[in-house]
Amino acid sequence: MPIVMGQPAYLTISNIRVVPSATGFTVNFTTDQPAQCAVFWIADTDAPSVGGGPLQGTSSDAAATVNHSIAVTPAQAAGGKTYVFYIQMATTDTSGLVIRGSPDGFVQLTGARTPLQAMGQSVPIKFYQFGTVYPPSPGGGPSGSNWSTYSWMQYAPKAANPRFAGVQAALSLRVGPGTVYTATITTAGTTAFTLHDDAGTGTGPVIYTSPAATSIGQVLTINQPFVNGLTLVQAATGPSGSIGIA
Repeated sequence: MPIVMGQPAYLTISNIRVVPSATGFTVNFTTDQPAQCAVFWIADTDAPSVGGGPLQGTSSDAAATVNHSIAVTPAQAAGGKTYVFYIQMATTDTSGLVIRGSPDGFVQLTGARTPLQAMGQSVPIKFYQFGTVYPPSPGGGPSGSNWSTYSWMQYAPKAANPRFAGVQAALSLRVGPGTVYTATITTAGTTAFTLHDDAGTGTGPVIYTSPAATSIGQVLTINQPFVNGLTLVQAATGPSGSIGIA
């Protein structure tokens, strides 16, 4: 007479607790019988490439136990990312037990995600593309501008406003290509300054010559690209101020 096998023995899971950190998370739970379990995880954010599938993996118990603590540390983990996870039997389990259903959960890691700017990336926008030809005042609003200084520096970290004053035989403002947009005068001068397209020698092509007489608060519109770098040359009687470049 044939032997009829009964239903497999089920493993009961309880007390599921998830502890996140900035680099991963730990799933703690208990079972009514010793077994070797695993946590299968799927990244809910940041696929490895455009059109690529989700990042995923599996972490398992080291041995059969009733008190489980399974650590998950995805290679790409960073604060603020989110993950879906499922508790299942480990492929190396020998108990013969079966989990009824598939207990699952969702977790967000602690901390903040790293901004793109901090990783050397920036949003590709044009300098002053929001309608002005000189650096707007911060804060926006009816009496301000349509683009704040804080936001500009956040979205275009290469933007700079280096200062100049007194005798400048060859003041290097930028090495490499860019565009010079304005000069804002903070101390009046009685002789002109020149801007050269070179890497700091002050001997390259002159791309701008200021008026001989300048006044405090005057904004000089330049709007000139440069290739090798930007260098300022002026005498002691020249003005003081800042140069807007990107």
